[in-house]
Order: sequence, then structure tokens, then C-alpha cells
Amino acid sequence: MHDHGASTQSWGLFVREGERLAAVRQEGVGLLRLGVAGSVTHGGGFRCEPGRLDVLAIADRPPDYDTYYWSRRALAWTGPATVRETGRAEGSIVARTLEDRTRPEFAQYWQARCTAAAP
Repeated sequence: MHDHGASTQSWGLFVREGERLAAVRQEGVGLLRLGVAGSVTHGGGFRCEPGRLDVLAIADRPPDYDTYYWSRRALAWTGPATVRETGRAEGSIVARTLEDRTRPEFAQYWQARCTAAAP
């Protein structure tokens, strides 16, 4: 689905375990790396909520470059520093104008927001 473009930053998540920080790992994958930000034609972001982490990606493609294809991976905490993928969704958003591209449901794909992370 997202076969072009690149996030401009790659972030890792860390949780506090006593007196030290531990890198978050995804079951079956390893160290969790999150693509964040991007360009006009590609975005990456994530949302942390209590007990849940959503990883977001979006990219447009020819012929019109007005249709952006998005994906959302849902991850759940299975331990203090471990997550597991629990769901995946995909879809598209048509954004022809600057006003379209500044709507909150579109802009979220270029943001990192955490209200809380691990349980």
C-alpha cells in the first residue's frame, strides 16, 4: 500500500521500568520503530492512549495525486515494554484543496500524540 515516500523521522518508544528506560518491542518483530512526519505526499504518525497504540501512515499516488491511501495498525500492550498487533485498517481520503488537507482527520497522519502509553 505505501510503496513510496519516506517519513522524515524515525522514533522509538521507551517506558520507565524502575530506575531505567526500556525500549518498547513488538512481539514477533523486535524493536518498535515509528515513522513520523514526512512530506506533502507521504506522512507517518502515531497515537498513544491508555492500553493502546495506533500507528498511522498515508501516501498519495498517481494519476491524480488527490487520493491519499491510509493505513492504521492497532497495537495493544502485552507487558510493560511489549506490544502486539491486534488490528489493521486501510482506506482512502480525497483531498483536492489546502482546506481538505488541514482537516483533523487528515492531519493526524503527520502527528505524534500521546496522552498515556503503557498500562
